[in-house]
Amino acid sequence: MKGIQAARFFIENKHDVQKVGLRTIAISTMMDLNFKKGTATNIKDTKVEILIQANKDEKKRIEELQKEIIKRLEIRLKKLKSHRSVGKKNPNCSPIVFEVVQDIPDLMWSSQSLQLDQTGEGVIYLRKLDKLDEIAETLAKILKKK
Repeated sequence: MKGIQAARFFIENKHDVQKVGLRTIAISTMMDLNFKKGTATNIKDTKVEILIQANKDEKKRIEELQKEIIKRLEIRLKKLKSHRSVGKKNPNCSPIVFEVVQDIPDLMWSSQSLQLDQTGEGVIYLRKLDKLDEIAETLAKILKKK
């Protein structure tokens, strides 16, 4: 079968990987370590799948990537003192599986896609704030009439 040599592993945090920036950490770490193709995908609340272009000869490099992602995630979790993962079991990585896949997106594309996703969440948050301002103004008007 023709295709691209890839390494796949999962990062798991028993308590949650949502809203901690794990995909951003993974993508930026892949870029910092000079990988060219890869992606980070939420699988469920406790797992993120990492797929990266690499072959079996690069196993040490992938292990270095795993360690660096975990290190950066632990730093991030300490900064998020209110997140439900803080103080719980440390995040960990599954074993690396090497396989052939049909396609892996460029890291730059994955990074831009992730930015758009997070920008969309920011817009939703700002819309909620606008609604709160409207409610506050309405309440102020009502209270002034009394």
